[in-house]
Parts: sequence; structure tokens; C-alpha cells
Amino acid sequence: MILYILIFIIFLVVLGVISFAYDWLRHKINKPRIGGIEYFLRKLVDKGDYLCINGKVYCFDHFVIQDEIIDITRPPSNGNIAIKGNMAFSNYSSLNYLYLSKISLRNCEFIYGKYGLKWAISTKWAEVAKEKVNEYIWN
Repeated sequence: MILYILIFIIFLVVLGVISFAYDWLRHKINKPRIGGIEYFLRKLVDKGDYLCINGKVYCFDHFVIQDEIIDITRPPSNGNIAIKGNMAFSNYSSLNYLYLSKISLRNCEFIYGKYGLKWAISTKWAEVAKEKVNEYIWN
């Protein structure tokens, strides 16, 4: 019985080491793209990524589905339904999401993900991305 517990603990430690090594390796081999792929930005965005649009950082949550309610405190009506395909961002100051049009990706300066910078419109934005994301997180 003790042997099975010991094997189980060793298995968990090995999985932890593999997970840590994978995370470390992803940070090291992350190669951000710079400029010129505006048409593919939607494919780069994942839940939890930080997007800088018009100089303001937002935390992306999901793309809007059909008939998603904007304000949960009001009844569903034509004025309270988001347009399918738009982007929903986490809004920590209220229960509702902040919605932006998918066209606003044209004004995106950078996308910052779990493993670092994914994309930036220029090297200038690539240099300040981490600073702006940290500023967003701590405010």
C-alpha cells in the first residue's frame, strides 16, 4: 500500500516538473510577430489575452454569440442584445462585459498572451507592451 502511495507521489512530482519545464520553455521560445498581419489578428486572440486598442489595454474574454445579453440586470430586448462576432472584454468594475466591435481590431497596437507578446504593430509597441499590461493589471 505504501509503495502505491509513493509511486503516486512520484508521478505527481514528475507531472509538476514537466508542467514547469513546459511553461519555462514556452516563455523562452516565444517569438512575437511584428507588424503587418491585421487580417489574422482574430485568430491570434485567446481568452485571457491583453489587447491594446487605441492606447487602452483590455482583457479579452470571448467573441459574442448570437443573442448574447449585454446588461444582465435588464430584460432581453433589441437594445440589450450584442451583435454576433463582436468582442467581449472582462470588466472588473461591474458584472457586465465591455463590448467592442470586431472592426476595432484595426486599431490594435499589440496582443499580449500568457507566454508573452504575441503580436505588435511596431517595435515601439513591442517594447512597451509588458509595461502597459502590468500597469493595467495593477490599476
